[in-house]
Amino acid sequence: MTVFTHLEEMMATWDGSSQVTPEVFGWIKERAEAAETIVSDLNLNVSRQKTRMLSHCIAEQVTQVEQLRNRLREVKETIIQELSNINFLRVTDDMETYLDKKSPFGQEVSTAFPGSVEDIVEAHNCFAWGTYTAAMFHLGRAMESGVKRLAKRMSIKIQRDDWQAYLSAMNDKISKMPFKTPKDKAKRAPFAEAAAYLLHFKEAWRNQTMHPKKTYTREQALEVINGAGTFLRYVSRVIFKSKPPA
Repeated sequence: MTVFTHLEEMMATWDGSSQVTPEVFGWIKERAEAAETIVSDLNLNVSRQKTRMLSHCIAEQVTQVEQLRNRLREVKETIIQELSNINFLRVTDDMETYLDKKSPFGQEVSTAFPGSVEDIVEAHNCFAWGTYTAAMFHLGRAMESGVKRLAKRMSIKIQRDDWQAYLSAMNDKISKMPFKTPKDKAKRAPFAEAAAYLLHFKEAWRNQTMHPKKTYTREQALEVINGAGTFLRYVSRVIFKSKPPA
């Protein structure tokens, strides 16, 4: 609103019946166009009517100081009045970092686990908005897809559908893998590393998200997100050989 105030102050001492110069008329036209964009973006309906009246004066080549001065004042005061009735949400650093990202964990994860993309995105969106426990629900669904696919690759079947059951079955399978030759060790290493990353995720997760009283703080949720990201990126790249686009 500073630009309107500046024009008002500049025109305040002018004779109302005089005409503005072409230069000042151009300034008013620029401000009117900017104001129309602002009130449209913010859905300020009353202000939109006032800006249209100002724009109409400009379209009709009205150059009288008094008419333009009054229209400018009406637009400014109406916008201020409408804005005073709106609650604005401050954009936080987390919103800038996590909100509306297409592939929060990287394209290789999105390629390896396309069915998990929506939940990964929603987990990050929930985190950005500060609904940390909701973020964990989405992240749990995304991780489930990754863990089940890894279990299938390792030919593992479990009786209980929880993180510890998967971890125990994976560790049992890994312990039975050959470990004598460099080739054996190289084949075994990626699965052992993946199991270690899953353990880190599981410890941060705490296996209790479904409990109705269980909540997560920002720090706890961020630890889980980081753990999930590390696991999914690793298995996508190393085990499923997913690559980001060139």
